[in-house]
Amino acid sequence: MSDIQNTEEIRNTKHPWTLLGLWFAAMAGLAFVLASWNNPSFNYWRKGSLGASTLETLGLLIGITVIVVLERSQSVSKLREIFCLQRFRTEYGIRWLFLGVAVGLLLCLKPSAWQSQSSVQQAIIHRAIGEGGLGYFFLFSLVISPFLEEAILRAYLYDAFQSRYSRPSAYALVGMLNIIFHYGEVRGSFFYAYWYAGLGILFCYVFSTRRNLMDSIACHVGYNVARAIIITKWVLSVSH
Repeated sequence: MSDIQNTEEIRNTKHPWTLLGLWFAAMAGLAFVLASWNNPSFNYWRKGSLGASTLETLGLLIGITVIVVLERSQSVSKLREIFCLQRFRTEYGIRWLFLGVAVGLLLCLKPSAWQSQSSVQQAIIHRAIGEGGLGYFFLFSLVISPFLEEAILRAYLYDAFQSRYSRPSAYALVGMLNIIFHYGEVRGSFFYAYWYAGLGILFCYVFSTRRNLMDSIACHVGYNVARAIIITKWVLSVSH
C-alpha cells in the first residue's frame, strides 16, 4: 500500500462532526456540573491559573479521549498516523517557531488605536496572578495547550474537513472553532474574533505544508512564547 493510499484511508476513518457533537456535549455537561457547585473555595481555585489550566487541560483531554474511542485504534502506529505525528525536522520547526513569535509580537504590540485591550488584559492578569501564579499559566500555554489543541483542531479536524470539502472550507470551519474554543478571550469582540480565527487559519496552513503536527505545534508554541512575554510585562507593571 502506498503512502498516499494509506493517508486517504486514515482520513476516511475520521469522524469530525461526531467528535464535535460528543465533545461539546461532554463539555456542556462538565460546565453544568461546575456551575452548580457553588463553593467559594472551588470558585477561587477555578479562577486562578492553576484551576483554569487544570480545567482547560481536562477539556482538551476529553477531546483526545473521544477521538481515540471513535477511531478504536489499538496500536501506537495507527494513533501516530491519525494525529499526523512525524519526526521533528529542525530546519522546519525553527522556521515555524520564529514565525509564531513574530506574529505574536505583532499582534500583542499593536497600536492601542486598533482596539482597547483593557478588559482582556484584566482577565488575563487576574488569572495569571491568581492561585498557581505565572508558573501554571505558562506550563499550560507553552507545553500542554499547543500539543493538545493542535492534535484536535489541526491533525484531526482540519485534516478531516480538508479531505471532505475543500481547503478554504476547512480553513473557515477550523477558524470558527478556534473562536469558540477561545471564547473566554474573545468575549463578544469582533476584533478578537478575527484575531483567533486568523490564528486558527495560520496554524492550519503551517500544518498543511507537510501534514506534520510538529510544524503547527512549533508555530503555536512560538506564538504563545510571544504572549508569555507580553503577559509577564502586564503582570509586572501591575505588581509595581
